[in-house]
Amino acid sequence: MTPSRKRRQILLKGAIIIAFFSLLSKISGLLRVMLLSSRYATGDIADAYLTSFRLPDLIFNTLVLGVLSSAFIPIFLEYFDKEKDPNADVETDALEVGLESSETSMASPNVGFAAGVSELWSGAQRKWHQYAHEEHTEKWALANTVLNLVVLALIVFSVLFFVFAPELVKIMVPSFSANKQALTIEMTRIMLVSTVLFGISNVMGGMLQSFQRFFWFSLAPVLYNAGIIIGILWFTPIFGPLGLAYGVVFGAFLHMIIQIPPVLKVGFCWRPVFKIKHNGVKKILLLMAPRTGGLAAIQVNQVINTFLASSLSAGSVSALYYADSLQSLPVSIFGVSLAIAAFPILGASFNNKDDNAFTEIFSENFRKILFILIPISLFMILLRAQIVRLVLGTGSFGWGATRATLDAFGFLALSLFAQGTVPLLARAFYARHDTLTPLISSAVSVVLNIVLAFALVSRMGLVGIALAFSIASLCNMTILWTILRCRLPKLHTTESLLSVIKISLASLASGFAVYGMLRVAEHIFNNKRYFGLLGQTAVSAFVGIVLYCIVVSVWKFPEAQWIAKHLQRRK
Repeated sequence: MTPSRKRRQILLKGAIIIAFFSLLSKISGLLRVMLLSSRYATGDIADAYLTSFRLPDLIFNTLVLGVLSSAFIPIFLEYFDKEKDPNADVETDALEVGLESSETSMASPNVGFAAGVSELWSGAQRKWHQYAHEEHTEKWALANTVLNLVVLALIVFSVLFFVFAPELVKIMVPSFSANKQALTIEMTRIMLVSTVLFGISNVMGGMLQSFQRFFWFSLAPVLYNAGIIIGILWFTPIFGPLGLAYGVVFGAFLHMIIQIPPVLKVGFCWRPVFKIKHNGVKKILLLMAPRTGGLAAIQVNQVINTFLASSLSAGSVSALYYADSLQSLPVSIFGVSLAIAAFPILGASFNNKDDNAFTEIFSENFRKILFILIPISLFMILLRAQIVRLVLGTGSFGWGATRATLDAFGFLALSLFAQGTVPLLARAFYARHDTLTPLISSAVSVVLNIVLAFALVSRMGLVGIALAFSIASLCNMTILWTILRCRLPKLHTTESLLSVIKISLASLASGFAVYGMLRVAEHIFNNKRYFGLLGQTAVSAFVGIVLYCIVVSVWKFPEAQWIAKHLQRRK
């Protein structure tokens, strides 16, 4: 097997695992949104609960994601490649073996899963005993130091935010009533515990990604959503609205605990070391500084959006959150999944100075993301009212809340393809140890977003915030693509541009079909009933998808051929 083919297989396997669990995570996430909206709609409790995420997210995304997304994994991979056993790349996770064998066997998948879990735990125990009595290699010394520094920093900042939560909340949402602010403060203080748990979990997830062990890392968000759902269903009857915050902490605990056995199995053994002078730590600190600044700017932008939404009619904070949750579903399933799976391969290609492989992997995945997300973006805009009513229009979620959500949803979906490609573009720079360029691009986009949001919110209301976000996302994608094109002369610019044009034309054709079928289906289905609305939406979307598939097949899109070959292989 050629190295290029092997890279594709590794990437495909990782992308499938991540995409599957990303879909599962988003489905469970939608379930949690549906439960929240049906019980609290866009009322004061929902606004307070969703606002309570802002300060914990500010700490976590700034301190932890800045380390992991841009710095830890590439540097850890350097030490991993130096120490890697020649046979390490053919080693397969026990659970993954169980999954593969189940495809060619009629045995119950539960047996394979149970065997995989049992082997995982026993393997983790063996590795723990082995490494607990050995000197750690450089890569594990680096991992321990990063983990310990992250946890220490998170504890310090969480304590500070806990103490000053009243002042910070009043600055963030001054338009909230006193009771609403008090509830937000209590929930914020509880949720700060989750930042430490997430810090531990995500550092372990970074190690697993470096070993290309995507299963447990990808399963963790599903368990996080499960914890929140448990909070909504079972904690709130006991603790009242604070049960929502306790559910977040419980979900973060599940997110962490599921990754401990696999990270032990790959050889990690925790030690209380702080090797600040470690060369890898120095490199990480240098690389993470720009990314941390960029993430901090993004979080400040989120806080400002919350501030602006809170100044509008009651429930605007919740409506913006619900709209973003719906439109981000395909971004996470396709854009983020492909970017995460490609990141280790891009990093290894750069470390091996293989620009051809780097360009090939990036270009293929960039076009795949556009191939999927451009038509989805158009479909979501055309079907926005039906989607919001189907997912959220139950229980206490009335027409006013539905209207506010679907308007914001439509404007957010305008930039779906841009949001989906930014994770891959940013990781292309991170893989090349360049964190400054994404910082500059992100900073420009955030400033543009804030300026536009302030300018548009007074004229357009909540829709103005959504439109500002979409324009800023398009700006971010354009800047990153332009600079990457200058860095990589071999980047398939013409091929990518032609793909965008052809995909857009195919999407427009299928979009007209969706719109036409939507009008016809209005006279066939009773859209005042849930199943009538579901039928109208399903038939319209099906017609659009079929026409899109026909067009791309006739035009022989490489991306369509890739999907067809993959489906044939799975059969």
